[in-house]
Amino acid sequence: MEIPYLDGPGTSSPEAWFLGSKAENAEEFERLIVEAIRDQAFWRRNFHPGDPTLVTEAVKRQPEYVQAMGTLTDSYRSLLGFLKKSMPFFSTRYQGHMNWDTAMPAVLGYFAAMLYNPNNVAFEGSTATTILELLVGDDLCRMIGFPLPDKAACQAGAVRPWGHITSGGTVANIEALWSARNLKLYPVAMQAALKEDPTLAAASDLRVPTRNGDMVLLRELDAWSLCNLQGDDILALPARLTAEYGISSAVIDAALVKVAPQSLGMHTFFSRYLGELRSPPVVLVPATKHYSFPRRPRSSASAPPTCSTSRSTRTRA
Repeated sequence: MEIPYLDGPGTSSPEAWFLGSKAENAEEFERLIVEAIRDQAFWRRNFHPGDPTLVTEAVKRQPEYVQAMGTLTDSYRSLLGFLKKSMPFFSTRYQGHMNWDTAMPAVLGYFAAMLYNPNNVAFEGSTATTILELLVGDDLCRMIGFPLPDKAACQAGAVRPWGHITSGGTVANIEALWSARNLKLYPVAMQAALKEDPTLAAASDLRVPTRNGDMVLLRELDAWSLCNLQGDDILALPARLTAEYGISSAVIDAALVKVAPQSLGMHTFFSRYLGELRSPPVVLVPATKHYSFPRRPRSSASAPPTCSTSRSTRTRA
């Protein structure tokens, strides 16, 4: 599969990364923006060129069209003027917020992609940008030290990390918490499926390593131990059921969907499978937490034991 040219060490010249506090790179920036528009126009004109033209020259001469274009131009210029009320993040005089100037590569990539209007919710609606998202995720994994195992290593049970781009920090934190919650509760759902679903009977003797290194039957672990298994050991469970017991992924998914918190809802899931815990799990964040985490004072009384959560890595666009 062909992908954009992404190899290379990058550059060490920040002067080439930004428009500049005095718009010193305006000519280059404008040229590249225009190139994206022209490239989009070329693609549209050559995509089934025999199709009829909708915006004909006759349409462009109609009074309604002329009025609409005039309104668009006037409104656009009004917007450009109003936007001058924004904070001058680009200026070295401004250092009052975490924001700063936006890098030209980011703006150019965002602008070019918007012309194609992809929707990364499904590959069918983003046949190019989903691939780019996966590549960015791989780069971020490498950057923070997560190795990317090859296909053979994955088949042997290695966990392959991946990344997901969100619209901002708050959404990223919510998704990270959602992922961490589902990861921690997965062994609980797996234990329930092993006990309740006959399609997983072959794996009744499945053993997992505990925090102290002992290999114990998953079916016999208490709720606290289930919630405190290692992340890699949890992620390896479905692959182990397939490799060690010959149970297909489709059968595993069908069994787990009946008992997963996503299906039952958190209240039903906790009351049915985690009743021995005296309170739901909590998330511990540092004082330097992102402002999307609301702060709630805790009672002076000693808190009951709860499931621990692993630190999640979030990625924002």
